[in-house]
Amino acid sequence: MRIALTIFLILFSAGIGFSQSSQTDSFNIYINKTQEFLHNDIEKARYYSDKAYAIALKSNDRYKLGVSYKYKGIVLFKDGYNEKPAEFLNKAFDIFKSGNNDKELPDMYYYLGISQLNLGNYIISINYFFTGIEKAEKYKNTDALVMLYFGLGRLYYYIAKTDEAIKYFNKSLSVAKKTKSDFIVFPNNFLGICYYDKMQYEKALRYSLENVAVSEKNGNNLMLSESYLMMALVNSAKKNNKPAMEFYLKSLEIADKYKGKRLLGRDYNYFSEFYFGLSDYENAIKYARKTYEIGKEINEKALIVTSTNILSLSYFKINNINEAYKYSEEHFAKYSEINSGEVLSKFYTSVIDNEMKKREIEKLKQEKNNRIKTLVLLSALLFVIIISLVIYYQQKLKIKNFQLARLEQRKSQEKLQRDLGIKRKEMEKLALYIIEKNHFLEQLKGKINSLKKKKNVNEIVEESNKILLFSSQNIGLSKERKEFNIYINSLYSDFHSNLSQKCPSLTEHDRRLAVLIKLNFSSKEIASILNITQRSALIFRYRLKKKLNLPEGKDMEEFFSEI
Repeated sequence: MRIALTIFLILFSAGIGFSQSSQTDSFNIYINKTQEFLHNDIEKARYYSDKAYAIALKSNDRYKLGVSYKYKGIVLFKDGYNEKPAEFLNKAFDIFKSGNNDKELPDMYYYLGISQLNLGNYIISINYFFTGIEKAEKYKNTDALVMLYFGLGRLYYYIAKTDEAIKYFNKSLSVAKKTKSDFIVFPNNFLGICYYDKMQYEKALRYSLENVAVSEKNGNNLMLSESYLMMALVNSAKKNNKPAMEFYLKSLEIADKYKGKRLLGRDYNYFSEFYFGLSDYENAIKYARKTYEIGKEINEKALIVTSTNILSLSYFKINNINEAYKYSEEHFAKYSEINSGEVLSKFYTSVIDNEMKKREIEKLKQEKNNRIKTLVLLSALLFVIIISLVIYYQQKLKIKNFQLARLEQRKSQEKLQRDLGIKRKEMEKLALYIIEKNHFLEQLKGKINSLKKKKNVNEIVEESNKILLFSSQNIGLSKERKEFNIYINSLYSDFHSNLSQKCPSLTEHDRRLAVLIKLNFSSKEIASILNITQRSALIFRYRLKKKLNLPEGKDMEEFFSEI
């Protein structure tokens, strides 16, 4: 029973884990699909965003909920609604901000700003855009930066400051070109609109043609429709009615596929105006009614005003006075609302200008402070570099001097070693010379003694005695021994000093004997050098060993070699 329960719990936990993993995968797929259809088919985008939203609600995952709110808001905005997008976007923004998902914020600032712009809240909108720009620059979100500059351009376009609008659209375009962003179509499109309003039709047409190429490549139906519409407007303004009609139809065909309400309402509106200009009042009424219905559905006052105007004028032209009167009343009612909005817009223009000036002053102050900070930092860095270079060159000079000193020392030591080597050789030669001379004299002495024994002539005996006396007097080699002692004292002064430290009781004669033992001279050779008998040399060696107090088993040669 216990085993069965354990197996059940394992399978149940695995099932929950698999279910959660599956839900996450599905959520990501739905969000990716929403993004895919956002600019191509708004109904499909809405369908997938709703699916993602349903999963997020069940999962209790706040991040997923924030993402689903974000895309629901964006879909509603693209579809043409004004108030609903702001509700969802604000919810998403609050979730991202509270959850420290700062990297999601630059996009949110753009969509919040643009939704507030459509609601006429210009000051709130401008604050969202500028804050978003700071965040986008911080996180290097270039796509968001393109859209935020684009948003500022739209704000200025809405308050009829076309030149300022063009300035920000160009900023947006510049970033898009540098980063090869797909969002280049948005500033391109509005630059075309701005130049159309300024009646610079060739420029407007050039931007539209560029947008057609990019939109077709990226499959962006929304911007493709906008571009064809602009080409239709330019041709219509130039009285090229046939190509104008072709581009209107192309724009309407794509807008119909996209199914975005504001996009369709806008195209229907331009179609109604176009047909009214051609005195085709039936088609003008047909498309004006479609515009009116969409305007009512999404509460777009501008669409209602333009559509009621065309309807009232078209019905008047075909002598349907009742309908003409009905729509003219509604037209003037809505127009008065918009007109009051325009008065308010002028007020907002002044406020926005002041806000922009204030921001420009703050920006200049900030740039000045940054320049001062940069200058201070550069000065400090330069000072550190100079100090480092001074220290470096001082150290380099010290090292060079040290190396030169060592080189000189090494040369001196090498010269000293050479000199010592030469002196040692000379000393050794002198020692050998003394030994050989002693040996020769000893032999001479022996021969004379032999001569003395063999000859009986008194004169020879007397002369032999003289020779023996002479050889005995000269066998001392006093000069050579004196030189030899000088060599020993100069070449082995360190040895003498170290030996005296170890055994202070040693005499000069003992130290000299120690040097000869260190040089591996035999007792016989030592006797010859010191002009003593071999027996005396052995006695001196014995006495020296006693004075040194060497441990048993250690001879003097080994002891002296260690000093």
